[in-house]
Amino acid sequence: MKNVCPKALFFKEWRSAKWMTMFMTFMLFMFQIMYVFNELSNLKWLAKRKGINSIEYKRELIGWFNEALMENNIQLVVVFTIIVLVIILFQSERKNETYSLIASMPFKREEIIKTKWVVGSLSVFISFFITFIMLSVFYFLNTEFIKNSYNIVLKWTLINILTYIAIFTILLFGQTFIGQNIVGGIVSSISLIVPFGAISMIEEIVAINMNLNGNHKFIIGIDKFAKYLNIYGINSAEYVLVDKGASYYVYNNYFIKLGVLVILITIFYNLAVYTYKKNKFENNGNIIMFSFFEPVFKWGITICSGLFLAFITMNIIYGFEQNKIIIDIFLVIGCVIGYFISDKMVLIFSK
Repeated sequence: MKNVCPKALFFKEWRSAKWMTMFMTFMLFMFQIMYVFNELSNLKWLAKRKGINSIEYKRELIGWFNEALMENNIQLVVVFTIIVLVIILFQSERKNETYSLIASMPFKREEIIKTKWVVGSLSVFISFFITFIMLSVFYFLNTEFIKNSYNIVLKWTLINILTYIAIFTILLFGQTFIGQNIVGGIVSSISLIVPFGAISMIEEIVAINMNLNGNHKFIIGIDKFAKYLNIYGINSAEYVLVDKGASYYVYNNYFIKLGVLVILITIFYNLAVYTYKKNKFENNGNIIMFSFFEPVFKWGITICSGLFLAFITMNIIYGFEQNKIIIDIFLVIGCVIGYFISDKMVLIFSK
């Protein structure tokens, strides 16, 4: 551990991260543990009202715990917490007046970025491990009402820990490219949804311009490919129906997903270490830390803005005779607006 992150550096970062760890744990309690408790109360109420031998009760009994656990009610609050955590971890490093102090510290840059990763990953792990303990206690105290295997608690915990550590690692990597920690947190979090969102919007625009319906092989293939690119949804379970109208969630390709998450964590961790070592601290305060990244930043915002405005326009006129020319015009307008905004952002935050 000492070789990865010095003790003094670890405690410096942990002082900031511990509050977000507590907040994340509290949010998991409110949105996951309390939700499971509430669903159990509903089941007990159904047993009183309909009787334990009723078809309705038996149907709910089969999969209520599975559904309550795997509906993914926590995604938004956990992602928000991780974004704030990454912003806080880079708060001091990205201040113009502190870069010389950082450069004179007795720690290597590699140690600094590795410590941030360890602290952030530990924050995610602690929050979900505490939740796992609470879920386990709940499970074994209520086995008479739970017909699902304890295995789903283990699966839920593992895939969520790896998913949110992967998201944290990618956001950490994004911060090494941007000299403004708040902008870095926002842009990095949005960039995670860009591949999925952009392909989905392109799919809709192509479908309209080429008169393709949703059942066309090309559209179905693009839609399936887009879903694979949505890292925010990699921990989502699939909803299936079973006999007698009962339903529950399952993790399809579970171990493949775990493997993909481990690979993503490994790749982006090493990229973050490499890129941070190349950071010029005198560029702190600028949006762009590397000159080669400026056109990527500008054109990324340009293209996404154009697709977004075209997509919004398409949905506004949906149900009427869709005018391809109007949609294409707004695609161009969105690109122009996006480029103007990105260019102004670079100018404003440049020294």
